[in-house]
Amino acid sequence: IGMAEEQVLIIDEWAQKAFALTISDNAMGNVLSKSLHLMSKVARNGVRAPNLCYALQSLHQERELAKILEQEPVDPLRELVLGMSQSLGIMISLLIEKDDEPRVPRVKKTMQYRRESAVRGTANVIESNVAISTPLFSEPASTSNLFQTPIKEEEPEEGYSGQLDTDAFSSAFFNQSPYSDDGYPDMDIKEEDDFSEPIFDYMPSWSPTGIHRQKERMSYHRSAYYSRKIHTVDQHIICPKCKHVYRTVRSFTSHLRKSHSTNMRKSGYVLRCDCGNESQSVEHADKCDIAQFTLLDRSESRMAKPKIRPKSYAMAPDFLPGSFVCWLEEHREALTMPGMTEDEVMKLAKTEWRKVEDKSKWYLEAGRRSKAIEKEKRASKQTQQLMEHSRRSDTRRSLSRKPEKMEMPVLFDNSRRSASRKPETIEMTVLEQSDGLIGAPSS
Repeated sequence: IGMAEEQVLIIDEWAQKAFALTISDNAMGNVLSKSLHLMSKVARNGVRAPNLCYALQSLHQERELAKILEQEPVDPLRELVLGMSQSLGIMISLLIEKDDEPRVPRVKKTMQYRRESAVRGTANVIESNVAISTPLFSEPASTSNLFQTPIKEEEPEEGYSGQLDTDAFSSAFFNQSPYSDDGYPDMDIKEEDDFSEPIFDYMPSWSPTGIHRQKERMSYHRSAYYSRKIHTVDQHIICPKCKHVYRTVRSFTSHLRKSHSTNMRKSGYVLRCDCGNESQSVEHADKCDIAQFTLLDRSESRMAKPKIRPKSYAMAPDFLPGSFVCWLEEHREALTMPGMTEDEVMKLAKTEWRKVEDKSKWYLEAGRRSKAIEKEKRASKQTQQLMEHSRRSDTRRSLSRKPEKMEMPVLFDNSRRSASRKPETIEMTVLEQSDGLIGAPSS
């Protein structure tokens, strides 16, 4: 680490100490922290540091807020801190104005620029060809050549006019082709006399993907605007856990995530905007033009769920009776007077219940009843399970059983008679089944 870096680290250490004072003394600690942060940024990157104007504006707002929050008379030391921060802001703003001088914009010599320059004749053809073959963004030449002794020019020969013959130069330059002696005839190009429209007018100055890149830049600027809006809108959000003050919504949410390991939903915080919207995210800040938020608890906001009143013990049959219910069932007749409503009876019963000193009897009775009710529930549940099991088993048994076939009585046997059967026996069987419709059997 160099000497300059060590000196900047000293400023950073004082900035951290000033930031630690914000818990006990919000106003002065924030002013000191912003001032030292601004000094560190200028010491590192100079007056051209990024977002330096935002840091100056933040310092001015902190100083004005400190003047408002100081209700008591300001002592000389605090007044000196405010004066130091104001002097620092004036010094840096003057340095920025002095450094902000008009500069000549650097011309970016692209391939298209060199081609057009070569066609227009504004640049040497040989120089443009050499530049195309070399990288576009090369390092500048070393300054050691500036201190070398210049080469002495020789005197021109006799007959030298000082003017270069254009035709001789063009023929000498353009005829030096590696394919001039290959045996093929050269191509004659017919040139037109009318050069009213230069050729570089037909060359497009943008690439085919220029429109797509322009859309990408537009979308990037839009998202950057919303992000900058969330970061730079001046808020006054105090963390309920550690009492730190934060000026942006994004810094407060990141503080919850890093320092307390939670978020807006888990901690139950709600951001109420001045437009009336309530949410637990920063998405509303992207769309709202006001974007001034107040931190609330969820129970204080409109997002709180309504409290559901429990049902009365008389309306719930599965309610486990407590000691007060057991006592009330025994003393209800003594407490009830003619013309009293149910609410008046309950109010009088609660008053008398508070006067009871020994409540152990009713606690035991409530426990006994609770165990009995739980036992009944378990028994009824087991009974229902057994009934359901038997019903399912009967259903499966009925589906697996095959249907019985109905046997019809045989009146006449038309099958072939076997030789072992006697004709008398068969005839008697037929006569018995026919109920005497046929004559008696012959002897």
